[in-house]
Amino acid sequence: AVFEAQVALAAELSLPLFVHLRERDADKGEAIGAYSDALAILSRHAAAVPPHRVCVHCFTGGLSDLQPLASAGFYVGVTGFVGIAKRSGETIAALRALSSGGEDGAAPVLSAERILLETDAPFMAPDKRWLPRETGLGGRKNEPAAMAAVCRAVAAALGVAPAVLARQTS
Repeated sequence: AVFEAQVALAAELSLPLFVHLRERDADKGEAIGAYSDALAILSRHAAAVPPHRVCVHCFTGGLSDLQPLASAGFYVGVTGFVGIAKRSGETIAALRALSSGGEDGAAPVLSAERILLETDAPFMAPDKRWLPRETGLGGRKNEPAAMAAVCRAVAAALGVAPAVLARQTS
């Protein structure tokens, strides 16, 4: 009910929506149904809050989570999570699957222009190997200076040069 009211308020005020979705309760590892409920609400309000005005922030899911978001035309926020080798395999595989056009030359389901790079500071710090030396960063606390590291990690996941991804996502 609260999310539905927030979507209605965004429509009334002609503001974009920045949505944080999680399908699982992180502490308990159990499904909470957030994706299906949120997608249903966003679908009901699509005329008033069109998909190009919606960003799903801090995406950390897999292909079954990303497919409906990308197909709907939402922006997808990707953080330093992609640069955490121990945790990001499923997310990287989903990004790769939907951002490539396939062998038949079809357009990607999720174009780089629909990916927003974000730090999610102070959370989701990428592994040290992605951090530019000049920042002096090295701890587990993330900060805006790590944006280049996020770009490097996402670019590697998508198989493109960081400079190309930076232009596409800016």
